[in-house]
Amino acid sequence: MTKAEIVRSYLERFPETENRTLAKLLHKELPTVFMSPESARDIIRRLRGAKGKRHTKYATDKSAFKPLGWQKDVIPKTLARTREPIVLSGALKVLILSDIHIPYHDEAAVTAAIAHGKKKKPDVIILNGDIGDFYGVSRHDKDPRRSLADELDAIRQFLFYLRKQFPNARILYKIGNHEARMEMFLVKNAPVLLGVSDFELPVLLKFDESRIELVPSLTLIRLGSLPIYHGHELPQGMSSPVNPARGIWMRVQESLICGHWHRTSEHTESTGLNKKLSSCWSTGCLCDLTPDYAIVNRWNHGFAWVETQADGNYEVTNHKIINGRVY
Repeated sequence: MTKAEIVRSYLERFPETENRTLAKLLHKELPTVFMSPESARDIIRRLRGAKGKRHTKYATDKSAFKPLGWQKDVIPKTLARTREPIVLSGALKVLILSDIHIPYHDEAAVTAAIAHGKKKKPDVIILNGDIGDFYGVSRHDKDPRRSLADELDAIRQFLFYLRKQFPNARILYKIGNHEARMEMFLVKNAPVLLGVSDFELPVLLKFDESRIELVPSLTLIRLGSLPIYHGHELPQGMSSPVNPARGIWMRVQESLICGHWHRTSEHTESTGLNKKLSSCWSTGCLCDLTPDYAIVNRWNHGFAWVETQADGNYEVTNHKIINGRVY
């Protein structure tokens, strides 16, 4: 898909949006295609006929032309999104699994985590992002012999299996950065399919059949007074000299639990004159520890168990798995 075709699809979706605002949106959502808002704005102006008659040949949709003077004396509509957190309150026992990367999961680690959960009888299971790998729609070079259809089948099979193991638990599926690959693939390669329900993950993965609840990407989960993110939501580019949990604390300076880094870690620190105590955790993964793209790494298998009280207080147990055994 060419840049002009991408811009044209956005013009169809946001016909009343001002040029600069739309250019900023394109740059934000597709930074590798539009390196700056100005590069996107130039194409928008061409397609809308604002660069003169000799450029109108670029615009096939004449209704998209917006010559000067079309603006109204009103504040433009905002494109900002409101994301309400998912709130889980009360006395709960919660199993948190993340970074399984199906079908590149570690069967022994997944089995150990689920077996531990069955002993503890969770009220809620949070699948905290990157449950599927979505290799087939990644932006990286791919082996064509690996089938996206097979990936989706494997994820559906896991969700079916998980529901059978925990028939009464509430199961939430948080969209991580790997699941987000699916929508970005459609944005870049098939924007006409955006918004078509048959191509949305809850339908592709049959959430309804397994009674799985969707938690959209970038949405915060509040478990009592404990916030939960996958991890890709946090500012990037900040490194930690100690461990991921320390890096999480440096970003938010309050309590938070994340997956994403594939490493079990904890960091506690007090702040302010009142010495407010905050703890951050990163959970281990349940995937292959030596994938082709990262043979050498610092990952480990693990998951978290959280128990909350009615007043919102909580206790986190950040488990490691070594050779199929939970610690």
